[in-house]
Amino acid sequence: MINDPYVAFWFTFVEPNRSRLGAGAIPAVKRSIRQTFPQHVAAIWEQTVRSAVPRVTLAGLEWKTASRWWGSGKDRRPMEFDVVAESTDGCHLLVGEVKLSVTTRKLGPVTKALSEKIERLPVADRYASVVPCVFAVGYEGTPETKAT
Repeated sequence: MINDPYVAFWFTFVEPNRSRLGAGAIPAVKRSIRQTFPQHVAAIWEQTVRSAVPRVTLAGLEWKTASRWWGSGKDRRPMEFDVVAESTDGCHLLVGEVKLSVTTRKLGPVTKALSEKIERLPVADRYASVVPCVFAVGYEGTPETKAT
């Protein structure tokens, strides 16, 4: 994936449609973009979160480079995490789920599902603690219901 969101947009949507745009087929291009734009934005947001992790303090800790993680859980079932990073001291593991938005109603189930996945994570036992995080662009609820 291209590391710059604007360049990624250009090469995903504009460049492949330059001839159609030049021919005035703007409504058709717009319809085409609308079909895949949410997935594009979600991928950019995940990448943005991962790139920000080493530059912020979360749960009072500093973190190394974050990446995606996928593999087999302790139960040998496949699993995936959007964000995984080790603390700079190597004692803690950050494990995160990335969402475009979270509502009050959905925050609980998302947090619960993340905790259940962490229980299945084979490398979790190597760390003093695992810090679960839900990263969302938008949150619809009151501040007291936000997860930490």
